[in-house]
This record gives sequence, structure tokens and C-alpha cells, in this order.
Amino acid sequence: MARKSRKAQKEQSTESLIVRSHLATSEGADISDNFDIEATGTHREPRRKKQKTIDGRANTERPGAKKLRGNRGLLSRLTEISLDILLEIFGHLHPRDLLNVSRATKNLRGIILSRSSRGSWIQALKNINGLPDCPDDMSEPTYASLLFENICDICGSRAGYTTEWVLRKRFCSTCRDSEFINMPKLEPLFASNPDYFKFLEMTIPNMYRTGSRHYDSGHIYHLKSLIEVYVVGIEDTSRQWDKCKWIAEIAERHNKRAPHGDDCRLWLKRRAEVRRDVEKKIRTRRHAIIMQKLFDLRWKTEIEKMRRRARHELYRYPHVWEKKELTDRMWNNMRPRLIQFVEEKKRERLELEDKAILQKRYPILRSLRAAYARTVPPNSIIPPAADLDDYRPFRDIINSMLPDQEFKLENFNDAMAGLPEFVRKWHEKKDLELLEIMGAPVLKNNPDYSPLHLATTIFRCSKSVRCHSLSRCFIISYPRVLIHDGASVPMAVKVGRHDDRDSITLYSLDTKWNSQGQIRFSAKGHEAAKVVVSLCGLDPYVATSLDMDNLDPVFFCKICITVSGSRCCMRWREAIFHALYNHDRNSQYNFTLITDDNIQKEVKFRLEKENEPLYWNGNWSSRFICTHCKEKSSFAILLEEHMKNDHGIANATTCDIVPDFDVDSLVTCDYPYDKLAESTHV
Repeated sequence: MARKSRKAQKEQSTESLIVRSHLATSEGADISDNFDIEATGTHREPRRKKQKTIDGRANTERPGAKKLRGNRGLLSRLTEISLDILLEIFGHLHPRDLLNVSRATKNLRGIILSRSSRGSWIQALKNINGLPDCPDDMSEPTYASLLFENICDICGSRAGYTTEWVLRKRFCSTCRDSEFINMPKLEPLFASNPDYFKFLEMTIPNMYRTGSRHYDSGHIYHLKSLIEVYVVGIEDTSRQWDKCKWIAEIAERHNKRAPHGDDCRLWLKRRAEVRRDVEKKIRTRRHAIIMQKLFDLRWKTEIEKMRRRARHELYRYPHVWEKKELTDRMWNNMRPRLIQFVEEKKRERLELEDKAILQKRYPILRSLRAAYARTVPPNSIIPPAADLDDYRPFRDIINSMLPDQEFKLENFNDAMAGLPEFVRKWHEKKDLELLEIMGAPVLKNNPDYSPLHLATTIFRCSKSVRCHSLSRCFIISYPRVLIHDGASVPMAVKVGRHDDRDSITLYSLDTKWNSQGQIRFSAKGHEAAKVVVSLCGLDPYVATSLDMDNLDPVFFCKICITVSGSRCCMRWREAIFHALYNHDRNSQYNFTLITDDNIQKEVKFRLEKENEPLYWNGNWSSRFICTHCKEKSSFAILLEEHMKNDHGIANATTCDIVPDFDVDSLVTCDYPYDKLAESTHV
């Protein structure tokens, strides 16, 4: 055998390397293995080639590196299985899974959607219990997609939740509105053939939709594409044919689908019921496991004390209400949030218990407050009954009382001795709160004097359920604000749910003073009061309410004119309210001070006359107090009867019955404008 040339040997070695490298690659071996190359003499080793993947990209992974899952399809070798075995596997899949597998690769799609795979589809559909058979006018994949997928047949979106079984289609809400037309809009299309319009509802499949309004009973809708075919067939005059027979054939073809559609609806309904039962069982097991874990964390007592509504919120908590079996990882993720939720419900429960305790104490505290009020002058500053719960001697005695023990005032005689000191400290504390509410509008101009006593310090009560008059909402001066009834009740009376019976009584209970923040500083009232005080020639940052009461100025409004040409006259507090309630804008130009002494006396006399019938007969903004027992009533006449029956006083006077300090009478009177003009030179 002739010896080969060195060049031939080199070419043979290179060819052997390429072939073996290809074989090693095809068998899954690494290309960096040692090759047995017969070499005679020295030669240059060929350059190693990088292994390439199926799509042609170079494989840069190091030898022995862990292959990442997902870089190569897990179903890539599925087509290498025998077709008979593959079809047998497909027959045991769920139709929805079979649809998903058909979308994996083109090869799988070609196999699954071929005619030879029809047996697998039929077997997969038979595996579903109670599923109606596939109709003759549909293929098995189309039927499975209609049953188990939410793909809109018009736009392809996955929001096709409306299924029309007679039409064999699914629609999303957008396509349903755009592709269907209701009966009233179809009449113009049949203007040339009105006789065929009456057969439309019996011929073409339709859908009934209820109206979105309570007065809209709904309409029958038809698919536009079917209507177009129907109209074109009726208007076709190119050939003579029996249109009535054609319409009957269309109706018969669509009516055959109706029973199968009813069977599908019934099957889906039963399937949904079964699914709900399964989800309910899963949720029940999940809830039981979570409750047991919370019990192990020593929250059993708190959960048992929860009200029914709170327990329902815990059961419907997003992490508890999931339709999945609970795992340790899920529990570790939800545990901090669940503990936070239970702690919040515990805080709410304690607040309700405190309110319930206060509710039991409240009748006793009211009796104690009434007993203390009889020992002080009328209209004295006394804390609300709810604030007396902070008085420790009262609380200790009430807590020591048995549930059925009768209340006796004698048991509180020792504690009543220290009540004036508690009232004084409470007064000082509320003064600081009022200064904090006021802020800086008047503090900066008068730092040496308490701004609470200024005539320009005006508060208001927002949305109070006990404000009997508008004045009580707009202008409240100091110290009246401390005994204002609206400051010690909730801002709104709430009636609880049926499972929260305590809320009906708890919210009808008086609260502590300004606990809801309803007392606020009135900036508009402050500005109006500055105008009124300035008209009297006083410094609005120095003049107090007592200074204005001693001066007792009278004003008249230049805007309010009666039929006879008279002007409305009033005192300084009524002027502030009048500016806010009647003339909110440009209030500084509305009033004029009456400087003539004679006219002042006449106006004040008329104001007293106007107030006298209101004083004794009562009105919507009046309230009176008995000076002997501090009994309150909206009518002085009723207090007269009270004086006769309870105190033996036949003829009650203004010394026995006084107006409530927390009510403004808002009395005004009319006075001729010509006299006012002469005295004020207006």
C-alpha cells in the first residue's frame, strides 16, 4: 500500500475530526473530548467549533454547567413518540389541555388538529361527565374551545364571557354591543318588504338583554351579519324561488340548535354548582387551618370575643378567602397581616366595651351632674356627664357597685366634696384646647390678655344634632362654648346594622366635650365681630365681651328694608349673626351704629317688647332654666307650672326663671328710617 502524502493524511485527519465531532454532538457528548487522530508528522490542530442550538445560536455554556429549564421546550421531543401512543395520550387529556398543547408548536398543532386525531378529541370530550355530544355542524376542537375558553370570536380577546349557543359563538362586551342590533332599529331595513319583518324573530337566532334602567324592560337583539344575509336573500329578485320555503329552512336549521344549546347551558350550570361546592370545601378547610394556627398563637380568646360582623370580615379576608389549599409558605406570608387585622379588631372591641361601660355609668353620672348643678348658680360651667367619668372617686364607687345595686346619692357625698376642684381643672384644660383651636388669628396682637374673653373670639359648631338654632352653629362666644350642648354629642346619630345592636344605644349616648372636633374657630365670625366692635369705637383686639355688654350698642342694617320703609335694628351679637347669615359679603358696609340716646332707648324698649312673648310662650330657639332646681324647658309657661307644683311658688318672676345661657334669642325690631337718618346723618 502506497504511503499517503502528508497533505492527504492531513485532509483525512481533518475529515475524521469533523465526522466524529458531528457524531459526538448528535449523541449529546461534549465536543471537547480527546480525539484519536493518527498524525504523521507535525500538523496544525483544527480550530474547535462552538456547539449550536436548534435555532442556530452559539452555545456559550461551560462544560458541566447546569442547563436552565425553559431554554429548550419540554415538549420538543414529544413528536418523536409513536403516533399511536401519542394519540392514546391525547385521549386522556382534558379538552382545555389539548387545546393548549396544540398551540405549543406547529408540529403538535398539525398532529392534534389533523383528521387522524379526531378519535382523541372524541375520547377527551367523553371524559367530561354529563357533557352533551358535539353537534354535527361543529368540529370537536371548535366545540371544546366554545365550552372551555373565553376567546371572543370577533376580536379574539380573552374576555368573551357571553355565549350564544344557537349561534355557536362567544362575544366580549364590546363586540356584543357592536355586532348586535335591537328590533326597533331593524324596521327601516325592511321598509320595502314589511311582510317579512314579522317572521324575523322566528327565523333568525336572537338574544334578549334586559335594560340598564329600571324603566327599560329590555329588547331582542339580532346579529348584524345574519340580518344582512336575511335582507339580501329577501331582496334578491334575480331568480324566482320560494322565499317562504327558504325562510322556513333557515328557521328549521337554527331551531335544531336550540335543544343542544339548552343542554349546554344546563351542563354549565351544574358544572358551576359543582365548582362552587368544591371551592366552598377548600375555603372551609383553609379557614379551619388558619383559625387553628391563630389559636396556636394565643389569639383564641380574642377571636371568640369577636362580634359576628368581625368574624365574617375575618372569614372574608383576602388571604383567608382564597380558593387554594393552604401551604406553609402562604401562611408565613399572610401571618403578619392577619395578626395586624386581629389586633385592629381587638382595639375596636375594646372601644365598644368602653362605650358600653360608659353607657351603664351614664345615668348615674347624669344624676350626679344634676345634683351638683343644684348647688351652683344657673348657667355655671359644668362638664358634661361623660367627662365626669374621668373623675376617679366617681369611677371607683361606680365600679364597686353591684349590677343590681340601687343608686343612692348618699354614697357619693364624700366624692362630691372634691368635684369643684375637678371642675376647675377641667375648665383650665378646655381653655387650653380652645386656645389651640383658635391658633394665631388674635393671639399675636394681644399676648398679655387671654383672647378667649375678647368680643371678637367667635366659635362655631359644625353639624351638631342638638343645635336648636342657626345662631348656635354660627356664633358661639366664650364661656358659652364650654356648656354648648352640641359639643358633647356625636356629630351624627348612627343606627347600626342588624348584627350590631349595640350601635343604636351607643351612638345615642352623649360624648365627652368636643370629642368629635365639632367646635371650630369661626374666621368669618371673627371678621364680622371686628367690624361691629370697630363701629363702637373700641379696639377689636382689646375689647372684651363684657365691655360690649356694658356698652350695649344698637345697630341698624342699611340693606334690610321693610314694606313701610323701616330698618331692622338689633344688638351687637344679633348684628354678627345677621352679617353672617343674611349678608355674608361686604358686611362692613351693612351696619350703622345708633348714637342718639333717645332713639337707643326706644329701640331697646321695642326689643324688650319683641322678646317678651318669646320669653313666656317659647320659640324654636329659646330655652329656660328654673333657678331653684335647674330644670330646663323650652317654654317658660311650663316652668311656671313646675314652680307651682314642685316649689310652691304661685307667681314666678324673672328671678325664678332665667334664659339658658346656651341660647340666643336673636330678637330684632323695625324702626322708621327717617328718624334713624336724622340722628345718624345717613
